[in-house]
Amino acid sequence: MNILITSIGRRVQLVQHLKKTFTVIGADATGNNAARHFVDNFFLIPKCNEKGYINELLKICMDNSIELIIPLYEGEFEILCDNRQTFEKNGIKLLLSDKEIIQICNDKNKTQKFFEDEGIICPAVTEHAPAVIKPVYGMGSQGIYVVDTEEELQAARILSHNNYIMQEKIDGTEYTIDVLCDFNGNVVAAVPRVRTEVRAGEVAKSATVFNQYIIDYTVKMIKALNRYGKAVGPLTVQCFLKENGEIVFLEINPRFGGGVPLTFEAGVDYGAYIKLFMDGYSHAGELCDFKELSMLRYDMAVYKNVGD
Repeated sequence: MNILITSIGRRVQLVQHLKKTFTVIGADATGNNAARHFVDNFFLIPKCNEKGYINELLKICMDNSIELIIPLYEGEFEILCDNRQTFEKNGIKLLLSDKEIIQICNDKNKTQKFFEDEGIICPAVTEHAPAVIKPVYGMGSQGIYVVDTEEELQAARILSHNNYIMQEKIDGTEYTIDVLCDFNGNVVAAVPRVRTEVRAGEVAKSATVFNQYIIDYTVKMIKALNRYGKAVGPLTVQCFLKENGEIVFLEINPRFGGGVPLTFEAGVDYGAYIKLFMDGYSHAGELCDFKELSMLRYDMAVYKNVGD
């Protein structure tokens, strides 16, 4: 089966994992990226906010017998959702949650309201330090300020240009949960991993942890999310586990997390499951098992002639 991954950028390990199951076509708005050297074929496309983006994707899919698109960049998600029917009537599916889910996840104010409406414990909105200030439409860890004093808080507010949400600072162990859902919103896998070192917003050292409480609570939260639409494919959930055992959810990202290769290696074969989803599989059993495993990431490079 041929699949198309958009905004491939630096996602080399993701490409390598999915190539075990699929022929992987890559696309990006810039040709100067590392992952293009690992896909089976690469295409340069317009940016998602530029004219011709959808038409170019559709042309690539039709010319290369693509059956599934996996987008990686949040900026693409809503426009792809708006054109989902156009792709599907041409036999092309999106591994992407419904637009209603995308909007809840990408807007931190809407995420906060979802948590509160569903009775899910989350950081309280506050006007005082200590606090965490984050952009309403932020990605990764960009633009996040942790402030401990009122003076720091006022300075961070100015830097945030008022387009922020301010929440109480939570103490505890931070977890990222890699979630995979089928096309009906059923959770197939939920793998908690603790992040022990982060560089430039992406995890550098991490370990999977079998914590049944976090897993069960995450599944409960995804079921609540499915009342607003369908959660489909990969989601990355972040939470804190406090010393008193309380779980506090921070955010939901409807995409592959940067540390998801650890979950692949821990035993969750995303490629095999995605192939099952495409064959009509709907998950109704126990969640996929995984092993506890540590990951230590390091840098590698691709070398090419200048101008290539």
